[in-house]
Amino acid sequence: TSRSARLSRSPRRGSHVLCANMSVSDPLLKQLKDHIFDLRRHCLVLPIDDANGLLLPFCTTLEFIFRKGIQAQRNTPVGAVHRDYWNGFFSMLHLKEKDKLPLRLTSSIQIVKDFKKVQTAQGKGRLLLRVLLKRHLLKTAVACLLQSPSLVAAMYCPSGSILGNEILAEILLSLLHEVDKVSFNISLRNATFLDQTWQLGLYKSFEFVPCDTLGISIGFSAGVPVVTEVEEGSVAGEDDQIQVGDVLDDLYGEALRGRKRGTISTLLDHFKGLPVYLSVVKSYQVDGSPYPPVARAPSRGFGWR
Repeated sequence: TSRSARLSRSPRRGSHVLCANMSVSDPLLKQLKDHIFDLRRHCLVLPIDDANGLLLPFCTTLEFIFRKGIQAQRNTPVGAVHRDYWNGFFSMLHLKEKDKLPLRLTSSIQIVKDFKKVQTAQGKGRLLLRVLLKRHLLKTAVACLLQSPSLVAAMYCPSGSILGNEILAEILLSLLHEVDKVSFNISLRNATFLDQTWQLGLYKSFEFVPCDTLGISIGFSAGVPVVTEVEEGSVAGEDDQIQVGDVLDDLYGEALRGRKRGTISTLLDHFKGLPVYLSVVKSYQVDGSPYPPVARAPSRGFGWR
């Protein structure tokens, strides 16, 4: 049985059907269909998590689709404005028809807008895709976007895009209907490096006993706090939970990227006497190889014990 045939489903009222003989006239849609087949087959056994090798190429293909034919630069009286697909989804919140948006979609876009770990349109777009995948809302989001023709026309060239082409957009919706059936068990908190890459590092969250000192020194690299030393026998060093090269991602749920150095001490003082909740991005990947965004040594350091 071919992949296309296996993805087929019996027609019924109100459903989108991936027909075995459906003509896919764009290579990216063909790639997406292949990724969906692999994801659907795998999730019969286990949900798709961040360690699954199928996730990265799938997300990359989705991004290529949303970027194809996008009019990335718009001239305004104050100069050129560069746009990414995030800007299109975010703009839906400001349309007159915004009250018609499903509440879960509105909240998803708003959550990404306010999320401190991503700071660029690229990072916010990638996080939004992850949120929509986890919430099974990707088809809904694209359908709502397509219901605003003026917004689509402003964002995409009809001749060189998928979303700006009525037929290709309908095929995409059919494919996304199948995507929404996939169970994604992905960590939305693991987002600090989405501004740079789709490749996410191992994300670990720890609860340490109340203590006056964790016994680590940190330095900053591009605004990101990186562990430069772990004191032997310290709370953080027990069982090698925290290691040199780890990125301190959040403390008590507060994102640490781009924060002032005093933020860490302030948070520890505020929650003194309570367990210490700390999340890190490990310096290595599942296979033990260095995680590229944090493999570089921090530019400057200081002790925090």
